[in-house]
Amino acid sequence: MNQTFRALQQWFKWLLDEDEITHSPLERMSPPKVDEKPVPVLHEDEIRAILATCAGKTFAERRDNAIIRCLLDSGGRRTEIAKLRVEDVDLNRKVLHVLGEGHRPRPVPIGNNTALALGRYLRLRARDKHASRPELWLADRTRGPLTGDGLAQMIGRRGEQAGIKGLHPHQFRHTLANDWQFAGGSEGDLMRIMGWSSRQMVDRYAKIAQEKRAQIAHERLALGDRF
Repeated sequence: MNQTFRALQQWFKWLLDEDEITHSPLERMSPPKVDEKPVPVLHEDEIRAILATCAGKTFAERRDNAIIRCLLDSGGRRTEIAKLRVEDVDLNRKVLHVLGEGHRPRPVPIGNNTALALGRYLRLRARDKHASRPELWLADRTRGPLTGDGLAQMIGRRGEQAGIKGLHPHQFRHTLANDWQFAGGSEGDLMRIMGWSSRQMVDRYAKIAQEKRAQIAHERLALGDRF
């Protein structure tokens, strides 16, 4: 409904600019309110369970472990992580060079464990007969590039193995945003890492686990226990 309203709004604006109409039928109307469904963030025990499903040494396990850690550590979007090329990985500086929305490139930092997982995957990948392909992630059987849909299917499958139904890549992005704010990280730095140009997205993500953070803060402050 909201997308339809926005499309009509642009259409009537064009008609006004072209002098086809004298006023827009929507000029006194407000966009419909959309109830945002909160995206569940992942708890530590859930993340450990997911990583445990790909803790082995096979090609798929090394790859999936690296992908999951990249999603969780960088906060990258599914398409940003799926479209990574080998040359986009800088293990020395621990940075991924992703291509964000609007074709805007940005460097995204990663931690030691993610760099370690990427290094293990890259060493195994280098021995594959398809190692010359520029795409970072190779599919299990064909060794062609792993698509964004293929990445999402893999995440769902690993989630099922870990006992988490409906797991999807965007949950890792929400989890990083939640954990970042809870740990006291600055909003400006979070915006840069996530590729946001507006604080509106910071506020939107902040609502996702607001109740959980409030509960933990209440337990930490323990104000009622003073008496």
